Amino acid sequence: EAERGMRSAFYFASTPWWWRGASKRDVTYDVRSPKFKRLFKKLRAAGAEVGLHMSYNVHRNHGLLAEEKQRLEAASGSGILGGRHHYWHLGRPMWETLRAHGTAGLAYDTSISFNESPGYRLGIGHGFYPWDPITESRLPTLQIPTLLMDGALLYDDAVTVDDALERVDELLATLKRYEGTAAIDWHVRTSHPGRPGFERWAAVYHGLLDRLAADSDIDVLTPAAILASHEEEFAPSL
Repeated sequence: EAERGMRSAFYFASTPWWWRGASKRDVTYDVRSPKFKRLFKKLRAAGAEVGLHMSYNVHRNHGLLAEEKQRLEAASGSGILGGRHHYWHLGRPMWETLRAHGTAGLAYDTSISFNESPGYRLGIGHGFYPWDPITESRLPTLQIPTLLMDGALLYDDAVTVDDALERVDELLATLKRYEGTAAIDWHVRTSHPGRPGFERWAAVYHGLLDRLAADSDIDVLTPAAILASHEEEFAPSL
């Protein structure tokens, strides 16, 4: 990414599977360990963003959300602006969880997405502040819609690298046609070509990066930069 002039947001979970309220589907690491402190320092030096990978059960216990944000801030030594939910778990209906983002102090979220296929879950291709039909008010946390996750293309082993990149080309063409905004979610383990079992996934990711780098009509930004542009746009005039 750095070779192509890009920077990512890296989302870390601060609730491992053995903690109170956690699920066995949660992560197996502890962000408070020394190796993570070194990693956070390296990411900040590279200009990357650190965000929160919210745990599997947060949508059932919104009180955990602020705890997870504070724990990651303490471990990383920096403020956390936003992140995304594990397995895209927002609950149904999603409004209470989206409301909890603001209560916990999250300025953006990227969790409104599909797990099994690419596309905009609410049909909205721009950053937006959701309307809460319960309180009949605008929620304060910017939603940056995720258009594509790695598995949505590649869970099916029959899909080739060329097949996946053809679908990527279609998605990017539509994104440009409507001058949209999109988050792209790719796991670290599936982006490294040296990781056994994920060579196909990594090849697609690198092909995606090449396409983004070669297209001057597409701006590749961190979520924090997208958030800043929206805050400026919606700032009250004096």
